[in-house]
Amino acid sequence: MVSIIDPLYGKIELSHGEYRLVETPELQRLREIRVCNVSFFYMSGCSGFSRFEHSLGVTYLAKRVSKILELDKMQTATLVVASLLHDIGTPPFSHTTENVLKSFFEFNHEDNAVKIIKGDIGRDDQSLFCGMPSEVPTVLRRLKEKGICDPEQVISTILGRGSLGKILNSAFDIDNIDGIARTYLHSQGHLAFDDLPLSDLLELFKSDSEDYTSFRTNPLLKKWEYKRSKLYRQLLDNPLDCAADAMLGHAIGKAITGNYFDENLWKKTDIELMSDLSNEEKMRKYVKSKKDVQEIKSLVSRLRTGKLYSPIFQLQVSEGIAKVRQMDAKTKSELEYTLQTTLEKLRLKCDVILSVPTFWETKIVSSNEETGPQTRLDAYSSVQLKPKQRIQTRQEFEVLAKDVLGEVSFFPITEEYTQYKPDSLFMKS
Repeated sequence: MVSIIDPLYGKIELSHGEYRLVETPELQRLREIRVCNVSFFYMSGCSGFSRFEHSLGVTYLAKRVSKILELDKMQTATLVVASLLHDIGTPPFSHTTENVLKSFFEFNHEDNAVKIIKGDIGRDDQSLFCGMPSEVPTVLRRLKEKGICDPEQVISTILGRGSLGKILNSAFDIDNIDGIARTYLHSQGHLAFDDLPLSDLLELFKSDSEDYTSFRTNPLLKKWEYKRSKLYRQLLDNPLDCAADAMLGHAIGKAITGNYFDENLWKKTDIELMSDLSNEEKMRKYVKSKKDVQEIKSLVSRLRTGKLYSPIFQLQVSEGIAKVRQMDAKTKSELEYTLQTTLEKLRLKCDVILSVPTFWETKIVSSNEETGPQTRLDAYSSVQLKPKQRIQTRQEFEVLAKDVLGEVSFFPITEEYTQYKPDSLFMKS
């Protein structure tokens, strides 16, 4: 056995076969991929922990659940190996980059993990990490030869199929339990389990129900959902980190449009991606538009120096969300221009960024030459107002925006990010 000390659970014991997977380039790359997408400003502790640490944590929970459910040796090995490997297809900066890749290449980190496991990515002369090819398929083949686990079952579990898949990838799963608990630990200095025993949470996997909603009345689960919802609000509704997410996503999208990056961007680490986005000389060899190069350079520079977007007011998009999720890069660019001209009708000269969010909703980001870029809160969009400018009525902008995005609702920003007064005017705070 090999022991690893984890900041959340303490000692995690791995078999030599499991540790052999930990040693692969696929898992080692995750040391340099952060869990929470961007370098967090509002919740600075979220910047520090990696997908590698998270994967080990999910593996620990897999071992705990296997004992609770009295799984046999092969089922246990399948769940444990799937837990170790479930994030190996994750791109740099996690969901931020994944959403951009999805809009260009229909990228999905789970499907990407499956390709790695099957040996379709990173073998032969293809460098996966630090010049090394993929090793996971070879290790899994040996585990199969020893009768420990079947790679096909590992794939099914990662994709959320079958009884084991439900434990790892469903509405309530060990992946999310570790992610929430670990974020609480790093961001707020206490455990989510202080008043919510981990052992009691894991007992919930004994439920025979296939329908997650059928046991939402469980007081323990309701308490967990409250903690999770509260944390998501802190992560998603603060303007600083929403700004960082939007700025990085837009820079990556511009670099892909200019053929600086392709789908293989996912192989980079966080540091490698930021280094490439900062390399103006290298970028100019691919991105022909000098304006785009300067915009990417400016966005990355602002990110690294903490000069983030600052939202003034928001709009909630209801019917335009699906349209934004499905649009290609050209359509997205055209819609950004339409929104920009819409704002100019209100004498607001802005550069508008429309980007797919990390989670559920649509976001708009606008930049004003005088006061700098702006962004939105999670489910909302933000538009910059110049000093002493304001929209006289909510309806004035609503009429113009409906032509572009469909039905919209508007909320001014207050000091409490989740407190809205829909009838207020849109003024610079």
